[in-house]
Formats: sequence, C-alpha cells, structure tokens
Amino acid sequence: MKKGILVLSVLVLVVGSVSALYYEKGDGIFSIRAGVSFPALTHFPNKGETYRWFYTGKDNGEDTGLKLGGEAFLSYQAFLTRKVALGGELGYCFNASRDKDFMYTTIPLTVKFSVFPVQTGRFDLVFNLNAGACFNRFDDYRKINPIAMVSVNPQFYISDSWGLGLELGCWANFETYPKSKANYENNCIALFLPATIAVTYRH
Repeated sequence: MKKGILVLSVLVLVVGSVSALYYEKGDGIFSIRAGVSFPALTHFPNKGETYRWFYTGKDNGEDTGLKLGGEAFLSYQAFLTRKVALGGELGYCFNASRDKDFMYTTIPLTVKFSVFPVQTGRFDLVFNLNAGACFNRFDDYRKINPIAMVSVNPQFYISDSWGLGLELGCWANFETYPKSKANYENNCIALFLPATIAVTYRH
C-alpha cells in the first residue's frame, strides 16, 4: 500500500513537472457535484468509544447508526497562480438513522483550496483541502461545528469550458463542548467518505 502511494506520488510529480500549464492567474471554475456519503467512523475520545461503518439493519452496537446517505455541493474558485486556486463551497449532506423517523443533516460552508499539479487542457488532476463550519441537525439536536475535508478530483473536459469528473475524499465533522459543560463527554469526531460526480464550468 505504501509503495503504491509512493509510486503514485512520484508519477504525479513527474507528469506535473513536464506538462504544460493550461490555467492563467484570475481564471475561474464553477462546479456542482452530487453523490453518496458513507459513514465511516464516529469516535468519542472522552468515552473511549468508537463506532464504525454504516447501519446494516442489525443492532450490534458497533456501527455508527447511520445509513448510506447523499450529498450535493456548489463551489466557485479563482486561480491565485497558474497551479493554485482558492474559493468557497456550500453543501448539503444527509444520512438516515437506524430510527426511520430521524435524519442526520449537515450544511457545510467552507473555504476550498486546490492545487492543480497536472493540467493538460483536457484533463486535470486536482487535490483539494476544505475547512470551515457546518450546521448539524438530528431530531432536536442543532449545532454549528468545525468541519474539514481532503479530496482528489480527476477531471476530464469534453470542451474548452465544460468538464466531468469524480471527486473522492474524506471529511471530518468535529462536535466539541468545553469542559464546563455537562455534555463534555459527547465530544466526538465523525468521519464520512464521499464519492461524487462533478460537473465543472471554467472561464
């Protein structure tokens, strides 16, 4: 596994160093993407408890209690240099719970930082880092939490402006309480693995 990651990293660096740069400073990219969200892990550090993967229909007390969900995002970015773009992204994510009456929803608003090491005009390989805040809702629970995401996005352009790609990543939702609060023990980190189809317009 480590060798595979190392080989992939070397290939990206080599291809990126020899490929021509397509983008100019000030170029913009608008993207809309949608797909599925896999609940991967929920960890409560103060309780020493960890729950993994999505609810399969059996109450074994080991899964996250969330089912396979979906998500959709809108983003816009502008190039600060010929390889680096910065912008914002707004999304909506949902996962049904083991109790069919409740839905876990997240509305993230993040700053999106992207690096384009490979860009040929018809193909981009993009690495993204998002950070910001999200509004979470589950039954009577409502809270604004920090959120972060890393992703990779191979993008193919069918014309000079329009592209279609796949974005794969991992996002972390941090539920935090100060020690002075009674629910301090509920501090947790929830990890989700999204897989989305992205439609991109560049100008």
